[in-house]
Amino acid sequence: LIEILNPLLSMGLSTPVIHTFFSLRKVHDRALVMSVNHKLVNAIHFSLTGVAYRTKQNSSQPSNNVGIPEVQGDVNSIILALQTLQRFKLDTKQLDCFISVCSNQFLNNGNKQIRNEAIKTCSHL
Repeated sequence: LIEILNPLLSMGLSTPVIHTFFSLRKVHDRALVMSVNHKLVNAIHFSLTGVAYRTKQNSSQPSNNVGIPEVQGDVNSIILALQTLQRFKLDTKQLDCFISVCSNQFLNNGNKQIRNEAIKTCSHL
């Protein structure tokens, strides 16, 4: 099942992909749920920053993304990623990372839709 998720994610975040991930999180296989969570966090982080999510376990660099340049990605993809964050339960480490990403990049974004979604996302987080 995990092998099927990678090709889905190679096309980027989309509403059907997100619904698939949320459905898979309801499975009672803890290893599968953890893998799905990890892949979804990576996909959201990549959509928002252009880089893969890094934890202290897999990187010696800080994961707070302070000072990263404004993403020039597709507005709809960014909004979808922010909306997904509003629905997704994050652990504390991930929460800190995404609050930093949202506040550093999207609260002051030039696009009003992105700013509004960032406000909702930060409020939720």
